[in-house]
Amino acid sequence: MKKTKIFFFSLLTSILLMCSCAQKEHYYGSAFYNFEYDGEQYRIRSVSSEENAISFNELVGKDFVAKDYDQDGLLDEISLGEKNLSEAQKIYEYTLTLLESQNKLQKVNLRFSVYQELNSENNYEIKSYTPGDGTPFNQFKVIKKKWSLNPEIIIGVDQQADGSIDEIVKGSMSLEEIQILYSQIIEKGLEKNQLIEINKMIIVKD
Repeated sequence: MKKTKIFFFSLLTSILLMCSCAQKEHYYGSAFYNFEYDGEQYRIRSVSSEENAISFNELVGKDFVAKDYDQDGLLDEISLGEKNLSEAQKIYEYTLTLLESQNKLQKVNLRFSVYQELNSENNYEIKSYTPGDGTPFNQFKVIKKKWSLNPEIIIGVDQQADGSIDEIVKGSMSLEEIQILYSQIIEKGLEKNQLIEINKMIIVKD
């Protein structure tokens, strides 16, 4: 199990909107950024709580909402609407690149558990998410030719954490090919007791 540093999206404090929840000892901050992409209006919303106990990013379009639960620059699911996740990812990456050029991205240390399997050529990674209002799901990452200057990264999502990749969010690989790799890594993770099967779902062990 590895603890990983990730990127947290935050707008400048001059437009940071603060509000409190029902319990006075906890405070939540939201930052908004409105932008246009291919003639359509979108918004990124970044939410964080005291000590980052709860934090995530949202990409909001006219008819969909997509979430980046671990704020690593990769959307994890479409929480509302029918938007294709890979299309939403392109919009999200465009905006993050724009914000980075304007020095409006901030790094923080968020920690989470992840299972990694390495070989001489590639890195493989499974992250498990359990949204408060949804079914657990997995993100599977393949880093090909990891020693090259620009390694290719492929991201697939297993929406039900049932061992089947449903969609490729980033990179070029067929569903059949990424499924073969995913199944192999799951088998190794179960053998090493770093993945567990609960209620027909396979997730990273805490």
